Amino acid sequence: MFKTLSSLLSTFFFFAVILVIVILCNLWRFSQTLPDYRQLEKYEPAVTTRLFAGDGQLLKEYAVEQRLFMPVEKIPDLVKQAFISAEDKKFYSHSGVDYVGIVRAVLHNIRNIGTGRRPSGASTITQQVAKNFLLSSEVSYVRKIKEAMLAWRMEQAFSKDHILELYLNEIYLGNRSYGVAAAALNYFDKPLSELTVEEAAYLAALPKGPNNYNPRTRYDAAVARRNWVIGRMAEDGYIDELTAENAKSQPLKVVERENRFLKNAEYFSEETRREIEKRFGAEALNEGGLIVRTTVDPRLQDIATRVFREGLEEYDRRHGWRGATAQIDLSGDYMTLLKETKLPVGGSPAWQKAVVVKTSSSRAEIKTVDGEDGVIPLSVLSWAGKNLPDQRIGNAPKSVKEVLTPGD
Repeated sequence: MFKTLSSLLSTFFFFAVILVIVILCNLWRFSQTLPDYRQLEKYEPAVTTRLFAGDGQLLKEYAVEQRLFMPVEKIPDLVKQAFISAEDKKFYSHSGVDYVGIVRAVLHNIRNIGTGRRPSGASTITQQVAKNFLLSSEVSYVRKIKEAMLAWRMEQAFSKDHILELYLNEIYLGNRSYGVAAAALNYFDKPLSELTVEEAAYLAALPKGPNNYNPRTRYDAAVARRNWVIGRMAEDGYIDELTAENAKSQPLKVVERENRFLKNAEYFSEETRREIEKRFGAEALNEGGLIVRTTVDPRLQDIATRVFREGLEEYDRRHGWRGATAQIDLSGDYMTLLKETKLPVGGSPAWQKAVVVKTSSSRAEIKTVDGEDGVIPLSVLSWAGKNLPDQRIGNAPKSVKEVLTPGD
């Protein structure tokens, strides 16, 4: 009996040693193929280039990835706390890998074998930085091993704050937003310093899958995930229960940011873009985060645009009336037809589409695309002689019916 037990222990010990040797050999092999993490010491992300008018108004932005870099010391504690609670509550205490979390994930994955569910990863923030910067998104245990090894090395080389800075500025949060600063603007039209608890929690809910928590298409799922993050923040002691309950009760309101670029300066912006690309190259333009102050004066630009349009209209009228843009049938739902009719490009933003619904010798009755009624009297059509060949113009109309017909 004793000899049998001794033989079994010896065999077990032998195979255990072999297993350890195999594991160590594989770890050494993996370590030889790891990318150089030291490049992350000097983080230079692709940042949005911004053009400004002479008075400081924003003209245009150019970017491969819409990102506003924010140093970690400028990121509010509330935002850091929300992401730490959501993604890695032991961030400031582990050495890059959460071993308890790994065991929990392994047990969870064993239970889900055969269900077709995506394996749980138990990645720490440090591991996510390693994956996002240095590895692929391939779902495999080899990648997870490399990720863990890189995370451990990064923790030895960098401070926790530097790792968190990398994470919060690089992560994609949907809605064309790379990093938390861009996300705060694109979702709430606010700087990070003005975010509320529920807004910070919503941003922290997004790394697991922005499309899954889009409030415009999956409002209930987005609110549930946001409230889960708020609950974690309360459990971790970052906010009290009263604050958490109040934050959970708030509706989730995201904004559709208006076009904030200066109007009437599109051609100037394009010429500036070409000059920057010619001088510094496309990479500097689209990734360099350049701040460009231009000479354009918005007040004078508006005047120039208005005068130019007026000049074009006067030139056009001097060449007579060339007819309506289109003709639609008034016997049916003509308002739908009017809405679907495309106008030529280049018209004034102040112009509206309208259709002539009735004419007499003295006036035309019209209806705009917004459903408003209007009148065009003969007195304003004195210029509308028929456009003829060789830049000739017909006689001034004596009746509105010579110019307009119902359905024009």
